[in-house]
Amino acid sequence: MERMFGSRGGRRLLCAALTGVFLASGCAVARVTVDSGGNAKTPLASGEASEPRRQVPVVMQLAFAPQESDLVRAQREIDEATRALEGTALFFETDKADLSKEGKVKLYRVAQILRRYPDFRIRIEGHADARGTLAYNDALGQKRACNARDYLLSLQVDELQVSCVSFGKERPLAPGDSDADHQLNRRNDIVPAQARERAPR
Repeated sequence: MERMFGSRGGRRLLCAALTGVFLASGCAVARVTVDSGGNAKTPLASGEASEPRRQVPVVMQLAFAPQESDLVRAQREIDEATRALEGTALFFETDKADLSKEGKVKLYRVAQILRRYPDFRIRIEGHADARGTLAYNDALGQKRACNARDYLLSLQVDELQVSCVSFGKERPLAPGDSDADHQLNRRNDIVPAQARERAPR
């Protein structure tokens, strides 16, 4: 074998054989020549400049910050929105369901929260004081709650985010019978929709 490929003709025969093998295997083949010293050379195509070989690191370590899961992020946003609802109770005059100027300001803040968190849902709970019949106060509480809901919808809040329900005089904030107690009980409470289990009427 050494005698066969030791000469110049033998080297050329070896190159031709290797070229045939690469062509048969479907590999791209560059033209290779062997100089008188037995060194293989691959000429560059005309006009092709020689580029220095770039050293590519074998391993690249990329450090990523831990990503917050969708569930954790959603719960965090719900907690933030719930805290923002504190102090948003709306109060009414005796036998009235009209929103006061202060009530509209509070509802504007609520609308901003709901638009910021489109998956957050609230329930507006209407209440009345202890005077009057159960049926009357139930209807009055419903009107108060739904008036607030309608005002939120007028502020471009998605209707799926807001529901309204009446508790009439069943859940007084102040248990007494003074005018101040009655004033506190004529109200709307705005709570996250999942906070209580009683379904809207």
